[in-house]
Amino acid sequence: MAHHLYHKGDPIKAKSVYEDVLLLLIKQIRACGDTKIIEYITPVKFLALTLGNFDIGEAEKFLKLVTSRLDKLKYTLVSTYYLFQSDKSTSPVIISDDLKQAIKKKIDTEFWVIEQRKSEAVLAHELNYYKQLRQACLKYLA
Repeated sequence: MAHHLYHKGDPIKAKSVYEDVLLLLIKQIRACGDTKIIEYITPVKFLALTLGNFDIGEAEKFLKLVTSRLDKLKYTLVSTYYLFQSDKSTSPVIISDDLKQAIKKKIDTEFWVIEQRKSEAVLAHELNYYKQLRQACLKYLA
């Protein structure tokens, strides 16, 4: 919905909707414990792409929220990757050195959890996906 409002040229309403959706999504992820029944990666990805395409100046705030309020590294990886991958923004993604270091530290200290959970042969494609995200994110944050 926020993407649609940004696209229609109503950035004030779009930003309000975006912030409401982001905060509700964070609350929902934390409340349900990120069960395997409901997967929230896609909405997080859409939020990152929307922000990257229309309001790149809010990147710092978005990544701080995701990194600090969502425990699972997969949300930080997806958010960082897709924010930096947004192709409609004319401005580069600018985040503070402190946030870059916090994201790098989270990747370095928590990636083993993804590796351990995705170690079965059936999940090898997911592990490869997250490894690619990790490499790209570390490159962006360098």
